[in-house]
Amino acid sequence: MKKKIFIVASILLFALGLFSISPTKWVVDKKEDFLKGKLKGLSISSDGFLFLAPEHKKLKAPPEEFYLSLLTDSEGNLYLGTGHNGKIYKIDRLGNYKLLFDAPEMDVYSLAMDSKGNLYAGTSPNGKVYKITPKGKASEFFNPEGRYIWDMLWHNNYLWIATGETGGIYKVDINGKGEIFFRCPQNHVLCLRTNNKGEILAGTAGQGVVYKFTSSGTPSILFESPYEEVRDLIIDKEGNIFVATGGRLTEKIKPSLKIGSYFEESSITVTANTSALSSKTRIKAPGLKAQPGALYKIFPDGRSKLLWNFSNNSVYSIAFLSEGKEIILATGNEGQIFSVKIKSKNVDLISQQECEQIYKILRSGNRIYFITNNPPYLYSLLPEQGLEGEYLSEVVDTGALSKWGKITWDAVIPQGTNIQIFTRTGNSTKPGPGWSDWSPPYQKSSEKIFNLNARFIQVKVNLKSSIKGKTPLLKKLEIFYQQMNLAPEIVKIELLPPNKVYRKPPPSDEEIWGLEVSSPSKKSSKVKVVRKMITRKGFQTIKWEAEDANGDRLIYTLYIKSEGENKWRILRENYRDNIFVLETISLPDGKYRVKIKASDSPDNPPGYELSSEKISDLFVIDNTPPVVENLAVNRKGSKVEVSFITRDDGSYIKKVEYMIRPDGWRVIFPVDEICDSQQEQFNVILPLKTNSDNMIVVKITDAFENVKVVRKTF
Repeated sequence: MKKKIFIVASILLFALGLFSISPTKWVVDKKEDFLKGKLKGLSISSDGFLFLAPEHKKLKAPPEEFYLSLLTDSEGNLYLGTGHNGKIYKIDRLGNYKLLFDAPEMDVYSLAMDSKGNLYAGTSPNGKVYKITPKGKASEFFNPEGRYIWDMLWHNNYLWIATGETGGIYKVDINGKGEIFFRCPQNHVLCLRTNNKGEILAGTAGQGVVYKFTSSGTPSILFESPYEEVRDLIIDKEGNIFVATGGRLTEKIKPSLKIGSYFEESSITVTANTSALSSKTRIKAPGLKAQPGALYKIFPDGRSKLLWNFSNNSVYSIAFLSEGKEIILATGNEGQIFSVKIKSKNVDLISQQECEQIYKILRSGNRIYFITNNPPYLYSLLPEQGLEGEYLSEVVDTGALSKWGKITWDAVIPQGTNIQIFTRTGNSTKPGPGWSDWSPPYQKSSEKIFNLNARFIQVKVNLKSSIKGKTPLLKKLEIFYQQMNLAPEIVKIELLPPNKVYRKPPPSDEEIWGLEVSSPSKKSSKVKVVRKMITRKGFQTIKWEAEDANGDRLIYTLYIKSEGENKWRILRENYRDNIFVLETISLPDGKYRVKIKASDSPDNPPGYELSSEKISDLFVIDNTPPVVENLAVNRKGSKVEVSFITRDDGSYIKKVEYMIRPDGWRVIFPVDEICDSQQEQFNVILPLKTNSDNMIVVKITDAFENVKVVRKTF
């Protein structure tokens, strides 16, 4: 029995030794953290709390590629305009739909209805306006010049039509006779509204401008945004105008705002610029990459203020959730609906759908409808709070096989509500075969995670309520884990050319970087500067790269061995830098290798550290100068014949020079005309001057900068 206990204890100690000592904590306690996961039936408050979202209901709708426009009538019927097939459907209050009109054009971007119940459809491209009577009879009503018809509005018994590429607004009477009302410098007019004075408002693209037209038709610019598109406008009872903008930030206006999180509270004042732009813009269709978006407020006195902005959320449509208090925004490309409280500017994510774009949001009385794309759905947003929702976290990568600690959370759970939390683990980036099943629900915070050790973990949270109007709040979620201790790895060892060193940074630019100084008064330090290579005789620089998957600090032991030896000699122990300079004069000439051992012992207790080794390529130590043999010098008149043999046992002969004063050093070539061997033969005839000295000096330099000098008189 004692033997069995000892074996089990040994196994446990070994297992514990595999794990890095420092635990790590994964925390979700901010709105940005929660947004990395997936939400279903949940909202995120501006404070970063999860709570039950308003209930929404998916309505029965026809199978089409895109939903582009939506309208309601006084009886509660819905009219749906579609894309790529150019069809219009009528959906009654019971959810039954029928095809009302099939247009020759591809897209129906706008719908409008007059007081008699006649439906008007604006189609694109090569836009036309069709009239569909209550009995279903369809006919062409008006054919403007614009290639696109983006919006239409019935006002004072006229149909106002916003068009694009020509950038115009048309005014058409009840008989279909119309004319251009305004030709704006911008190439698209995207939206039309009326304010509480009965004046027409228009939002444009090319440069995001809001125009106002007096009853006499005189235009003025209320607002010029730093974005290229004004996509939607809504007006409250006090005459405040709320502007949804998007697209690229234009270069013509330099806004004093920082594009960042949608939860940031921002406020700027924008001064209207009456010089409108005429740059051409292609309006973005559903499914394209999201671009920045923002929500502005224009006060009745003309002042403007930024309420909301986000760097990668396109705003497609806005509506009042509660007039004068709260606005909802339909965005892409994450299928999210946000609410902005006008006074506090607090922003909540109130719904996230399984789609890319919330393309259109429409308020009709107390009802709110919205359409999505990629895929296309039709929903109604109900005033009641939902009774359940789910949060699925991102897949958390711990970086290595890990041992799980506790899972903790901070939540407010009123009576009649509850929160259930589950975990699952695996060793692949995407959950699937090989992953564990979901754990049983944790009963209380700070329980140990049930799943087996793995590299990846995912958390699922269910929020439920049995009482309408009550919701639990999840404020914070934490997971503790400890990585398996992995051995460090020396990625590569690099040998600099002989005698090449790095100059150490100031204060002393003559100190050699990586060379340990014997004097204890000089303390080594790491300096992050650009290394400058210099030449210094008698040194070999060795540098290396090492990695530790756990992020542990490393120390190194350096060894050296000559080609003929079997035993490694220690150069340094407990070395912390990744560059070392060997003084080659401390070793005999020969061929050597260096071995570097990396250990993670600084961050692991004795007995639990791991290490790895790597051996360098062969390198040569050569501190012996070449030798010269059989030097013969014979003068023949105005010339001198010189012959000799030079050799070097450690490296090749690099250069040979001679000097006969008063001249300086001159290079000479061997018999084969190139210095590339460890032995070279020289037979040269050199010219003499009348004042030449009778002594020749020969200097031989090898590849390691070892120099031999010989002299001989003649």
